[in-house]
Amino acid sequence: MIIARYIYLLTLVICIIVGFLKSKSLEKPYLNLWFLLIFTFINEVISTALNNYKLNVNIQLHFFTVFEYYIYTRIYIAIFNDLAIKRLLNISVIILFVLQLINSLYFQPLIESNTNVLLIESLFLVFISLLYFNKIAKNILTDNILKSEAFWLNSFIFIFYSYNINIWGLHSLKVYKWLNPPFYIYDIMMGLCIIMYIVFGIILMINKKTTQNE
Repeated sequence: MIIARYIYLLTLVICIIVGFLKSKSLEKPYLNLWFLLIFTFINEVISTALNNYKLNVNIQLHFFTVFEYYIYTRIYIAIFNDLAIKRLLNISVIILFVLQLINSLYFQPLIESNTNVLLIESLFLVFISLLYFNKIAKNILTDNILKSEAFWLNSFIFIFYSYNINIWGLHSLKVYKWLNPPFYIYDIMMGLCIIMYIVFGIILMINKKTTQNE
């Protein structure tokens, strides 16, 4: 797991460097994707520092979850043309913020992991990705979706956060305290995350402002 974490962090760093080198030529969705990767890396650095000093890392996760989701919605708002969906995405950010506040005050205080909100965030992102799949399904006969960066971005968000729904659901049930807990589920999540970030890095590498969004 330690080796996997180093690979994960290295993948993040490489993606950020690629994004920096391409930042002037990136379309808005992928510029926001680059910001998300930077924000994620900063969060991981803070988590590592807190762990090294034996401090609670759950507090920052309560804030990170909402901001992470906010950036994801900026990515999708830049991809979608439908004003109703854009409004829905903005409303969903407010809903998640309110749910995070309620969860922190009454269910999972700042010293505990906010798995309830992580689960809801994953559900929201899977729903948004399905909205995008529905959008491209209408143009599948005229467009080559395999050449679309947005298609691959959306696909791996769907795969990763679909799996996360299971992870945070089980985590809320304190699966890690079970007799012979299946810790491999977290290893799978880490592996999927690494693959997703590799795909994100490739997307940043090939995207140009002249590319037309799906």
